[in-house]
Amino acid sequence: MSQFEYSTLVFKSGIILVRKFHGAVGVTDIISSWKYLLENKILNGEHLGVINDLCDCKLIMYQDCFRQLMGYLKNNPVFLNLKLAVICDTPEKIVFPLLGEHSVRELHIKPFSTLDAAVDWILVP
Repeated sequence: MSQFEYSTLVFKSGIILVRKFHGAVGVTDIISSWKYLLENKILNGEHLGVINDLCDCKLIMYQDCFRQLMGYLKNNPVFLNLKLAVICDTPEKIVFPLLGEHSVRELHIKPFSTLDAAVDWILVP
């Protein structure tokens, strides 16, 4: 069973939402968590980006799941204006953000190994 928690980082230039996942996480969990944030107006136009921390979870992702997630993000205009950083701690987790970075150019996705590096990338205009 997956869980996620979120927090915000506030800077002069804008806000970054941080999502931290726990437990086994699949594409349904990821999309549900995005829907929750949008429906509850936790994620809005004031945000510069979102940091998705996968270090505390077991990511269950396959190629078809990846395509489903990218389709959801591309069809939701709010994500086209955000930087989406993904913190990964294993090669199995980093492969999908790398695929997103290189194959889905309209989305601004990039993998990182630390929170500080992800924040720095999002804050660069």
